[in-house]
Amino acid sequence: GGEGLLAVCDYKQVEITVRKGDPCTLLSNAQPYKWKVLNAAGKESLAPSICFLIPPPNQEALEAVGRLETGHQKLLSTWHQLHLNMKSLLSWQFLQRETQQIQTWSLLIFRTMPPEDYRQTLRSLETHYQEFLRDSQDSQNFHPDDRLQAERDYTVCTQKYELLLRGLEKGEQEESLCRSFISQLKDIRLQLEGCESRTVHKIRSPLDQDPVKECAQRISDQQEIHLELENLQKNLGKVSAQTEQVLAQPEQAGSAPLLRSELDITLQKMGQVYSLSSIFLEKLKTISLVIRSTQGAEGLVQGYEEQLKDVQAVPSDLKAVEATKAELKKLRGQVEGHQPVFSALEAELARASEVNERMVRGHSERDLDLDRYRDRVQQLLNRWQAILAQIDLRQRELDQLGRQLRYYRNSYSWLMEWIQDARQRQESLQAVPITSSQQVREQLLQEKKLLEECDQNREKVEESHRLAKQYIDAIKDYELQLVTYKAQVEPVSSPAKKPKVQSASDSIIQEYVDLRTRYSELTTLTSQYIRFITETLRRLEEEEKAAEQLKEAERKRLAEVEAQLRKQRQRGLHLCQALPL
Repeated sequence: GGEGLLAVCDYKQVEITVRKGDPCTLLSNAQPYKWKVLNAAGKESLAPSICFLIPPPNQEALEAVGRLETGHQKLLSTWHQLHLNMKSLLSWQFLQRETQQIQTWSLLIFRTMPPEDYRQTLRSLETHYQEFLRDSQDSQNFHPDDRLQAERDYTVCTQKYELLLRGLEKGEQEESLCRSFISQLKDIRLQLEGCESRTVHKIRSPLDQDPVKECAQRISDQQEIHLELENLQKNLGKVSAQTEQVLAQPEQAGSAPLLRSELDITLQKMGQVYSLSSIFLEKLKTISLVIRSTQGAEGLVQGYEEQLKDVQAVPSDLKAVEATKAELKKLRGQVEGHQPVFSALEAELARASEVNERMVRGHSERDLDLDRYRDRVQQLLNRWQAILAQIDLRQRELDQLGRQLRYYRNSYSWLMEWIQDARQRQESLQAVPITSSQQVREQLLQEKKLLEECDQNREKVEESHRLAKQYIDAIKDYELQLVTYKAQVEPVSSPAKKPKVQSASDSIIQEYVDLRTRYSELTTLTSQYIRFITETLRRLEEEEKAAEQLKEAERKRLAEVEAQLRKQRQRGLHLCQALPL
């Protein structure tokens, strides 16, 4: 009991098959685009509603169907036009893509592309251009001007392709030239590395036994290396100028970046090696001056050290002290006169140090010889100052020694003169013959005065001993200073080779011992002689007293005899008077 339908086209599915003009029955049109239909075979299924036509019940329906047919034809015509438009647009897009791709090509990119790729791109351009010309004839999207523009773009691309092909051929020549320059630059760099290796080897090799001769030989060798570097620099300048011309081309060869890198590396290496050679050559010249000046200064130092260390004897008198002081003063004047030699040596060492600092900063290479000679120069300067200090010290020591010697000699000379005079006086007293106690008393008084003088001069003897000791200490200090300086400037020698030095203090000790001995002898002899005279005086006094007693007894006896004689004389007178005439 459904509405009848008429198939307007063939429709075939698994469930149902309908041919154009077959009558069908509409079971349901709940869905606008798919109807449930029943065919003549009694099978039902969903089918597109556009495949069926409901028979018009009247003329209006037939007219509507005619209008729909007309609209359908217009729609087909519109779809066909749109299809042409879309096809032409797609051809135009492909053409634009190929055109833009070719426009982006440069010679560098073109060189890197495989030949098959750019040939395929050109074939695609040709194909898409022809398709565009064909499809754009009936297209509403493109006008004649558009087709002319596409033709111009196509012409530009083909011309650029031809230009790139020619550039590629020219680029091959430039590539060959670049590789030639790269080879030349590498060869130059190898020679530079050889010069650098020889220079660095010499820098790191210290000078040997004969530094002056070897330094002169190294200067000659380095000058040859430097001349070789100057020739390499000229050759590199020519290659660099030619290379810059190649690299200045708008379209560069594929090896151009490598050529630029090789050029920069070689120029940098040239600058480094040339700078190192220049600094090393300057270093050799400055260190040669330092070596020569060092040898000259060392000869001076050794000469003055020999003069100072050969002094072994201490001046024994004031005249010798003054003469030695005059010699030291003259020697100091000579030493100070050579000060410019050491000032020049320090200046030359400073210049060599400045060159070494530049070599360290620029090339991280240190001069081994400079470090050694810097220490050697410092030792020479210290030895030079030690010479001046030694001269000044000896002058001060001699001043002290001279004062002590003067004090000692004054005391010693006076005491020796006094002892000599005292001995002479003593001998004179002893030479007088003893005749009376009075004479002995006078002699004893003189001897006691002499002994009193000895006692009074005992302090002077002790003072002379103190001065002698001070003078001996000054001598020993001076001798110790001489020995110490000699030990400083001379290498260590075996004790058997050291000569035994007679100290000047030995004679002073002997002098003082002699002075003390003579003083003791004088004092002892005087004391002994005083005891002898005293004993002699006592004996003489006893003898004189005994003699006096004898004289007194004799006088008494004589007086008694005289008294008896007087009595006898008186008795005789009385007898005479008593006798008759």
